[in-house]
Amino acid sequence: MTETRETQVDSPEARTVVFIDYQNMYRSARDAFGWRSEPGAIGNLRPYSLGRHMVREPGRALKQVRCYTGIHTARGHPKLYAMMQRRMSAWLAQDPARVHVFPRSLRYGRQGPQEKGVDVELAIDFVSLALDDAFDVGVLASGDTDLVPALQFVADRFPEKTLLTMGFAPIPGCEGSTPQPLDLPRGDVERRFITKEQFERVADRRNFFESSSDQSSQIDSSRWTRIQDRYRR
Repeated sequence: MTETRETQVDSPEARTVVFIDYQNMYRSARDAFGWRSEPGAIGNLRPYSLGRHMVREPGRALKQVRCYTGIHTARGHPKLYAMMQRRMSAWLAQDPARVHVFPRSLRYGRQGPQEKGVDVELAIDFVSLALDDAFDVGVLASGDTDLVPALQFVADRFPEKTLLTMGFAPIPGCEGSTPQPLDLPRGDVERRFITKEQFERVADRRNFFESSSDQSSQIDSSRWTRIQDRYRR
């Protein structure tokens, strides 16, 4: 399985869509860069900035950054609920035309809050957009192996599409705990590793517990309402 693979893109401007499993990327960054004991804010990233970083080759155009994440409920954890709303509004405000956010409410059980359905929704969207021919280059930012069947389906059905997976290059001592970029048996994907230095260019250090960080007023009100309705059901 190739770590890097040069891919020829016929289109002068290959439409690129980046799919981000946010919590998976957050946890993977903390694992890769030795941040497990750091405050919880360390490891957060700006989805649009990550998308821009992943579309560096000439001839590729970033069309969408689609971010999938769990969110605390207002009843389960009101402070984190409000913080996450501010964070999502900041994600969208960075480029409202290209950034799309898909939150799902966390489920609370004996093992604490857990994401439910996030990876399934991402997999469905990845396959659906391929079937709709919505991208020429599909970037999957997740180390969750549950997404491999969706990746394999698109690779088999659309060999003309370029598939790229990403992960983080661990610092010494963190190799064993860091998820690898997803791969396929025939090596039909281009795998990319982001270093700690590169991560700093997309890191998000803002304090979203402060009400002044709310940027929802910059988002179309009907769109913002539809996003909120997803986790108010």
